[in-house]
Amino acid sequence: MSLEVFIKWVSLLPLGLARALGGLLGMLTWLLSSKYRRRFRDNWLIARSHFQAKLEPSLRPPSMVRAVAQAGCLAAELPAIWCNSKTVDRMSVEGWDLVERLLAQGRGLIVLTPHLGAFELGARAFARRHPITVLYRPSPSPTMERLLQRFRPADQLRAVPANGQGVRSLLRTLKSSGVIGILPDQVPSQGEGVWASFFGRPAYTMTLPVRLAQATKAPLVWVLAVRRPGGWSLVFKAWGLGEARPLDEANSTALDVQAMNHQLEDLIALAPEQYLWGYNRYRGRPPTPAS
Repeated sequence: MSLEVFIKWVSLLPLGLARALGGLLGMLTWLLSSKYRRRFRDNWLIARSHFQAKLEPSLRPPSMVRAVAQAGCLAAELPAIWCNSKTVDRMSVEGWDLVERLLAQGRGLIVLTPHLGAFELGARAFARRHPITVLYRPSPSPTMERLLQRFRPADQLRAVPANGQGVRSLLRTLKSSGVIGILPDQVPSQGEGVWASFFGRPAYTMTLPVRLAQATKAPLVWVLAVRRPGGWSLVFKAWGLGEARPLDEANSTALDVQAMNHQLEDLIALAPEQYLWGYNRYRGRPPTPAS
């Protein structure tokens, strides 16, 4: 059986069964990879005090064990997200009226999707209602890249690579009042970011979303695809996490990037067990201040 046939077969599994298998996969990965286990635990502990403070007292405290299982759910859901068109039907949508108001301004729209929940589903669900161009980083694995090229495309969803040509395509899309999508917590290449606090620790953070917003005056909006029993909730929230707010009036990229990271922290606190804690977010070291 080829890998493509296997993915299509898995896409037909009941969602509950796929998630259960994904949970087992997440735990198995945790047990077998000491590097993954160490990174996951370190990232979780760095952030734990923040989302515990944000959590309502009536809710159960976040659990690292559940978070490990949820990371496996992400992989197990991908076949259904990619191959089963009925998957998007199992999603409730909250805040689309905000998107319509922002689109009505005629300045395009920048959609920011954290590595939270079924983040692969966010752009596909958006594309059901409006065309969107998303930025992606090609996989270093030829096999994975072939699968992404095979299964990621969808109606009204266009992907451009994370290079100069792709960025120019994003800019053209915004200038023609179109919509673009970016993962703002993806570590950028050297020279394409700034160091900013993320859960109290310096993280090299991309500047592209705020630079595009500064250049085009396009508004920004967050989208979360949070895993729920039987499906997902697609939630749109404005920049500032309230009603739409502008970027820093002085166009300070550093201040806007820091604001972006702080908003990411608060969004992750909404579903901390569904964040991709195994991702190497704190890659590299910040420069030593001159004495």
